[in-house]
Amino acid sequence: YVEDNWNITDNFLAYIGARWDTFENLNGFGQTYVKIEDQFGPRLGFSWDVNGDSTLKLYGNAGRYALPLTPSVAVRGASASLFTRQNFRFAGVDPATGAPVGLDTPGALQYVNGEFGEPKNPATVAATNLDPMYQDEFILGFQKQITEHQSIGARGIYRKLKAAIDDNCDYNPIVEQAVADGFEPALPGAGFPYCRMFNPGADSVFLTDLEDNGTLTEYTVQGDLLSPEAKRSYKSLELFWDGGWEKFFFQASYTLAWNKGNTEGG
Repeated sequence: YVEDNWNITDNFLAYIGARWDTFENLNGFGQTYVKIEDQFGPRLGFSWDVNGDSTLKLYGNAGRYALPLTPSVAVRGASASLFTRQNFRFAGVDPATGAPVGLDTPGALQYVNGEFGEPKNPATVAATNLDPMYQDEFILGFQKQITEHQSIGARGIYRKLKAAIDDNCDYNPIVEQAVADGFEPALPGAGFPYCRMFNPGADSVFLTDLEDNGTLTEYTVQGDLLSPEAKRSYKSLELFWDGGWEKFFFQASYTLAWNKGNTEGG
């Protein structure tokens, strides 16, 4: 991260900054399943001492911020997690203990999201054309001194999601394309993960071991078969009051905010 500041005039301060982020996500075996390098985030801002006596300040900031992936994907979607389910039937309930009675032989063991705990091939977890996730933020505010010990202020914030990464656990689009191409797809397993990561609304390129033979096949799945485009905007107005007397400092604030979209984010 680099930043520089300029006193353009005695009362006006401007700054510019830039940040480079790299995210690398590992599964439980230390293997990389997503790596996003060199995300560039510019920052611009200013602070204006309107009267030249620090009684009224106007300030603003604009910046682009990289967003990391949720770490929960490493637990379930990318590693050797195992979720099992087994069904039992019973004839009644013991009125004294509340325990079931008359249990019969349980049904067959069922599992989801894992080939009985087998690790996933990290090359198959995320789309090979995955784009970085980021949002833009704009802030404009002021702070005004009202007495020797008190000041008030307000600021508005606007954030816009520009690109998102999400996961989907519907593998049917790949199965249907593979069957049409003459393959006999195996059940989801090490090379055919139950869930995958992609950019919502965009066409995604996936590698898949279709027939569980160690051969990875590349498939492009249309964006509208995976998910609608991810959208999110955040608007807020914050009002605050600061006060200080000798060794004491007081602050109060109120924020009115609107968060709209179809993805909640991290």
